[in-house]
Amino acid sequence: MTNAEPAGANGLDQIFDVLIVGGGLGGLALAVGLGHLPGLNWLLVEAADELRTATGTLIGVGANGLHALECLDPRIVENVKKYAQVGTRAEGHVRPADPAGEPEVNAMPLSQQLHTIRWGATQRVLAELVEPSRVRCGHKCRGYTVDEAAGHVAVHFKDKPDIKARLVIGADGVRSVMRSSMCPSDPGPRFLGYMNWNAVRHVPGSSSAAGSDVIKTIRDSKTDFSIMVYIINAGCDYQFWQVRMTSASPCFTNGGSGGGGVPGSKARVMQRLQQLGWQDIMQEVEATDESAIYERAMWDRLPLPAWSAAGGHVVLLGDAAHAMYSGPGQGARTAFEDAHQMFLAIKQHWPNPAAIAAQYEEARVHRASIIQNYAAGMANLAGLSSDINAFWQQLHPDTPDADGRTERFREFQLWLNSYPEKMHGLPGSKYTSPEALKAFVEHCAAATAQHSASQQHMPSSKISCA
Repeated sequence: MTNAEPAGANGLDQIFDVLIVGGGLGGLALAVGLGHLPGLNWLLVEAADELRTATGTLIGVGANGLHALECLDPRIVENVKKYAQVGTRAEGHVRPADPAGEPEVNAMPLSQQLHTIRWGATQRVLAELVEPSRVRCGHKCRGYTVDEAAGHVAVHFKDKPDIKARLVIGADGVRSVMRSSMCPSDPGPRFLGYMNWNAVRHVPGSSSAAGSDVIKTIRDSKTDFSIMVYIINAGCDYQFWQVRMTSASPCFTNGGSGGGGVPGSKARVMQRLQQLGWQDIMQEVEATDESAIYERAMWDRLPLPAWSAAGGHVVLLGDAAHAMYSGPGQGARTAFEDAHQMFLAIKQHWPNPAAIAAQYEEARVHRASIIQNYAAGMANLAGLSSDINAFWQQLHPDTPDADGRTERFREFQLWLNSYPEKMHGLPGSKYTSPEALKAFVEHCAAATAQHSASQQHMPSSKISCA
């Protein structure tokens, strides 16, 4: 390891030990950990002109995410808990076609507490623990080239000089340019069959009100989830709402590309809720300024068999490696697991990138593939989602489907929260034994290939920043 500080304006030819590309939650969490490795010369670069603080969404941090963050720096967990709301119960509401009818409500206690917190608040918690001189914003990645003889990688940026490093970690999100450069034949982000509108608004007293510990979902049907609504307290008197509608293809308001404050997006959501007669949800949306509402199409990425290239000099982390449907609520948590495992691998094996990548991939690739495929089964992928779910029915044909879904959800939560002791499955369990999960991943790989023609992927022009 070197003792050099991050290169400044006069040190552009310096070769860093580690370069993190992407200043989202996973990249920042790893940066906090690297700050505890004396002598390691590292840098984090972010495409945006400043670290984002507003996304109109929240994350749920369960036991697996808390454990990973605690190992990186106990102050992360301490500060997350200051801003988070503690969820203890889940309620699923199925509303009848007649708005005057009574909804069917399925309530269950959570197996472990869930800390729900605004994405932006989490970002700030992490960023405050990173030395500012280690972060450079305004660096839009355009890919990389490898100098095998010299043992380093040059990362290229739009209108910025290259930055060289011995280990480059691509944490640049679902539209990862690093992943596209690593895997040119990868088909890009996959559309999940949903359009999404969400916002976080300040509601004084909401975090201490009755029911503030409830994770609430509302659907219009038991079998055809054409619209889903989530109402969750995000801590510190912030309320999160999300309206999710099925869509045959990405369909943005006024032919735009989504984002925050899209003109007409609020009216679009209100019109659909009006059609359903969901006056209570309309009130929630009506009370939100349109500038605070974010419109998005929902995407994931196909599981990769490997997350590294160039002899371990380049690796992927977070959504760049395993973007997934948000249904199970594991996106941020798996990114925190990634950051923890990458930190451990660097700590143990530096300066050997090949050994770092091998340990990291052994800990992460299979587990993340399981979670990605489990999430895809909850999405709206024509043919594929039902094919994925069919695996579980074939595994236990004597268990009624509704009972199996409930059992499976609870067992998956137990397995996920057992991190890091039972990384690849719970021995002897019904659905999440290592053997069952291995067979599940194999089934999903074959099903994904079978249904590839019906899956929509984002054009490469939407990924590149050039």
